[in-house]
Amino acid sequence: LVAKYKPDLIFSGVRDKYIAHKLGVASKQLHSYDYAGPYAGYSGAINFARDVANALSTPAWKLITPPWEKEKSQGSESHA
Repeated sequence: LVAKYKPDLIFSGVRDKYIAHKLGVASKQLHSYDYAGPYAGYSGAINFARDVANALSTPAWKLITPPWEKEKSQGSESHA
């Protein structure tokens, strides 16, 4: 599904975030406050919006090539 839809962000659980990161996609844990939160009430919505904006705008994602992009570039190379 990730290769098909190419999302900018995946909302995940604790263990699922590593799969998203390996695929070159930012992820946000929804049920764990290890790194951020809490997300309850109005101030929680502000925290959540800030955390999502930070996840999407971090420059680290520009350094990763997702697998579906690698496949495209390898498939277009000529093999002489």
